[in-house]
Amino acid sequence: MIERYLRRAIVLTHPYRLVEIEREGPRRRQSCCEARYFNLVDNRKNLIAGFDAWMAGQCFFGYFRYSPQGDLIERRTFPIDSWQF
Repeated sequence: MIERYLRRAIVLTHPYRLVEIEREGPRRRQSCCEARYFNLVDNRKNLIAGFDAWMAGQCFFGYFRYSPQGDLIERRTFPIDSWQF
């Protein structure tokens, strides 16, 4: 579900595609959010951007967008009830 929301929010065009990546790290506390991580790559597998996408229950969806160098360049949050599929 998170990937569908992210695809809709960033409007993917050819030759770009999202690739889910694994991120491991220490869990310090229980979270109420589900998170998934993606790289946006072109047809030559060049990294275009990185995304940390998340959902808070059925209330909110959001993402952080990072440059290929790892700099935060955008963050957005959307109420899910305004998104119709």
